[in-house]
Parts: sequence; C-alpha cells; structure tokens
Amino acid sequence: MCHHPRSEETLRLGHVLAAMVCMGACAPPDPIQEIDILFPTPEDDFLFFDDEGIGSTLLVVDIDGFTLLPEGDADPSLETEGHWHLFVNGVYQRAISDGFTTLVEVRGLTEGQELSISVALARDDHQELRDEEGNPIQSTIELTAAPVTAGE
Repeated sequence: MCHHPRSEETLRLGHVLAAMVCMGACAPPDPIQEIDILFPTPEDDFLFFDDEGIGSTLLVVDIDGFTLLPEGDADPSLETEGHWHLFVNGVYQRAISDGFTTLVEVRGLTEGQELSISVALARDDHQELRDEEGNPIQSTIELTAAPVTAGE
C-alpha cells in the first residue's frame, strides 16, 4: 500500500474541518433565562395582615441561565447577568441582586383584597429580559389578603 503525503494531509484536514463543523453545529444552545417563584406557593392562597393592615411574606425565587451581580458590576449588553425586579400589583418595588430571597411587605391591606406579586429578570441597565416572543421573563403569584385572627 502506497502512502501519499498529500492524501494523508487531506485526510487530516478533513478531520479538522469535520470537528470544526460539529463544534459549530453541535454546540449547546444559548442558555434559557428563567425565573420562578418557589415561595409562596400557589397553595399559599393568603397574605395575612395585622391590625394595622400590614402584611409580609418571604419571597423565594429560582433563577436559571442568569448570574446575579451588583448594579454596575454586570455588563448591560449581556442577557445572562444582572438582577431581578420585584413588583406588587404591577408597581415596581425594587431591584434585587444579592440573592434569591427578599421580604415583601404590603401596607394598607383589607380583607379580601387581591394581590399580585411578580418578579422579572433585568439587565444591569434595568431593561427587563424578554423571551423570543417578546414577553417579559417573569413569574407571578396571586394572593388574597386576610386578617390574622386571635389565637393563631
């Protein structure tokens, strides 16, 4: 069997090209950014409030495909790092970049009042992330205000 140096070089080049094509075509997809509310759960229907109409709950989120960084430390052009926004009844409350929990306090509650607590991922420039259809990457839970009764 005759080995021609040119054919071995062509064969090696073919392997390199095949590997390069596979690296491009077989690369994992871009990470999908997600945020979900873990607590309160949908089964936790109520936000209980005291005699002064003040209710509070711990809020716990789970975040995938996204890195939390303090404001100014994240690259605003990247959709994979930044912070998350907290909303109560559609009203912006604050940005959170230091963890996956926060205390939500709501004042002026009355019995039976419907509440919506939402969270959304945002870049460092506070622009909220959107999915491929243009919808905000967010999660929402609905609660009903209820007074704390004596003896509980």
